[in-house]
Amino acid sequence: MLLLTGCQQRERQPQPVPATQVEQLSAVLAGGYFLRQNCARTDIPDDVKLQRTAIHIAQQRGWDIHTPEYQQLPARAQARYQALMQDSTPMQDKCAALNRSTARFVAAAQSEHDSVD
Repeated sequence: MLLLTGCQQRERQPQPVPATQVEQLSAVLAGGYFLRQNCARTDIPDDVKLQRTAIHIAQQRGWDIHTPEYQQLPARAQARYQALMQDSTPMQDKCAALNRSTARFVAAAQSEHDSVD
């Protein structure tokens, strides 16, 4: 019963506005880019496959990927990546935090990557 209630509550929540959707997706994209480029994560697919995964996740959530905000997704992800590069947190700490925060996204990208290739 608790599980059913949780699902019902989640469905009633309003969807985030497109700008917020793009910010959420750009965060995981930037994290994936950063992990691959700076944290020796050679198992993470290339940028195109990561972006495809982000769009697929948006579609699964029922988000309208045809809104103008979605045109900004690559640029927003790149800006977030640059911010990560400039952050003074020790690299080991950044890698550990990004490994945790992007784990589900990276797993989805790897799964999608494996099924395409």
